[in-house]
Amino acid sequence: MAEDSVDANFSGLSQCLTGFGPMHITLALQTFDYQAAMSGYVGPKWVARLVALYAELKADGLDNAVIANKILSDPPDPHIALLARSMIKLWYLGIWLQPFDRTIAGHVYRAALPPDNATGTPPTVVATGAYANALVWNAMQAHPAGISHDLFGSWHDQPPPLARFIA
Repeated sequence: MAEDSVDANFSGLSQCLTGFGPMHITLALQTFDYQAAMSGYVGPKWVARLVALYAELKADGLDNAVIANKILSDPPDPHIALLARSMIKLWYLGIWLQPFDRTIAGHVYRAALPPDNATGTPPTVVATGAYANALVWNAMQAHPAGISHDLFGSWHDQPPPLARFIA
């Protein structure tokens, strides 16, 4: 698979799992390499498996809601669902939260994704830019403390419509 299609599939997967449109995802990807960050925490093979599953489901003609449901609820490997949940948290919070143990369809899966160490990876702010541009701020129509793209005094005005923040 060509690098551009891998990037397009990572972007598409990100849109699918977060519900945000291409504008927000593309801008965020220009400021921080989410794919490389995830690969650093769990290894590139796991990220590649998640992206490949998205590409396969998209090629089957499924829409994003169905794809997200299949990835999160009925993946071929339940560890993929755990990784997808951590990916969503990364996008929304700018923080890496290691996949955790989960019961899926009556089976307990231990999220022992590489690198697997005795203490696990603590919650980590992956980069200032990732935190400052986390999707949670758009969803809340807010900004992190000390960081704002609005001009001084903007709190006096009505906020723009939510569509501006999440389209």
